[in-house]
Amino acid sequence: MADGLFAEHGLDVAIDDPPGGPENILYVADGRRDACLTSVHHLLTATRTNGEPLAARFAAVIVRRSPISALVPLDSPLQTPADLAGRRYGGSPDGAHTKEFLATLEHIGIDPPARIAGDDGGGEALVRGDADFFVEFVDTVPRHSRLLGVRLRAIPVGLDIYSSGLLVGDAMPAATVTALVDTLVASLEQQRSEGERGLQELLARYPDTVAAEALEGWQLVQPYIFTGEPAGSMRSDVWATTLQFLAGARGLPAPAPESVYRPELATG
Repeated sequence: MADGLFAEHGLDVAIDDPPGGPENILYVADGRRDACLTSVHHLLTATRTNGEPLAARFAAVIVRRSPISALVPLDSPLQTPADLAGRRYGGSPDGAHTKEFLATLEHIGIDPPARIAGDDGGGEALVRGDADFFVEFVDTVPRHSRLLGVRLRAIPVGLDIYSSGLLVGDAMPAATVTALVDTLVASLEQQRSEGERGLQELLARYPDTVAAEALEGWQLVQPYIFTGEPAGSMRSDVWATTLQFLAGARGLPAPAPESVYRPELATG
């Protein structure tokens, strides 16, 4: 792809479908891909699987506030994170979402909710009336509302920690990294001002996507991407907080920050 924003920043890019999850990161680390968009959770998992730091690090942040939330029925009496104390939730206790959610409640001083038996993801338990909420990202509200047949809303509980970003292989030259980061930032700002700009490309690539849900999800997640900090930017102090918290939530030692992101691209 040598047109559009990539071409404006001097890049000729081929976009491949990702394998998904931590494996996507391994593709970048071993040179099968040059870069990918992924989550900090996936990097921690891939590093643990590998047993040592990988040859791939974050060059830019996209979602800069955790979108982890409790999803409840629209008419639920639960309104704030404090209301979740002692309530019932469904889902796997081993899931990264659940671990981050519970660690967040503990961090902000809220008593833990009670997990019901079963690991069906929580949505079905909510519909049955066995659970008061389940844990997911805020932008999934429209999709889960359709799939479950119940109008939902989110109770956000996420901390101001980094969630996802642009990961590049260590072999990528600095000038190419800079051009790729600049392209990402330009695309975010363009999408921010023209909400439907990338919709047709998304539908063509993922035909099962429901257009209205994609647009609503984008609106819901924007406050987690555009927080007042420059789009794409990274701060070393926030990275330190992010890694300490997410590793602690999963019972892992916090990795060395310089093994997770390119320190020369961070401020603070």
